[in-house]
Amino acid sequence: MKIVITGGNGYVGRTLTRSLYDTHEVTVLDNVRSGHMRFEQRELSRFRFVRADIRTFGEVQDVLREARPDVVIHLAAIHYIPECEADPEEAIRTNTIGTLNVVRACEPGTRFVFASTAAVYAVEDTPHDEASSPVAPVPAPLSPVGEVSVASTFPTPVELGVPLLIVLRILT
Repeated sequence: MKIVITGGNGYVGRTLTRSLYDTHEVTVLDNVRSGHMRFEQRELSRFRFVRADIRTFGEVQDVLREARPDVVIHLAAIHYIPECEADPEEAIRTNTIGTLNVVRACEPGTRFVFASTAAVYAVEDTPHDEASSPVAPVPAPLSPVGEVSVASTFPTPVELGVPLLIVLRILT
């Protein structure tokens, strides 16, 4: 199976890439905003790494056209809440516009997996439950990363012919 992982140089992306690269054709799309490659040199021959930015539609489109993935797993985001609060416009450009760019670059029929964040949920005294926890801003407003993540779920990829799976919590 051909898989593109956006944000594949991040914490979750690295683990996922490592679990897939021996059995699938994996392409990682990442802008390396952390400043350094987090894969060991010996690993880089096991998958294709493309330094690209999801905020730039043409870059995403070029990567997806070349990779021709069956599945896109979208993990690229600014998730650190203080960073989102310090620069909300950048968080929106990356988390919302970037997500839309990735969806728009998918060919019809490409499966799309979007990993969200618990920050979309309102603050509660009990553990969050995907089936019943409120995700809209309520008296205790969402964090900026939560608001952006909620907004990112609203573009309708299905209208673009892209089946969508939203992962709110990754269980290990």
